[in-house]
Amino acid sequence: MLDLFTTIFLGIFVILGDGLLQRMYPPNAFLLYGIDQPEAIVTADVE
Repeated sequence: MLDLFTTIFLGIFVILGDGLLQRMYPPNAFLLYGIDQPEAIVTADVE
């Protein structure tokens, strides 16, 4: 029973964590700044 509970809990945790990561770091940010203009992120952090 403990193994089953742990597996379900970890599964829910991973799904919720993945959803939070997508809200905090949307894929569009990486597509717009991460690949085409890597320096844009550094400039934004400095300002």
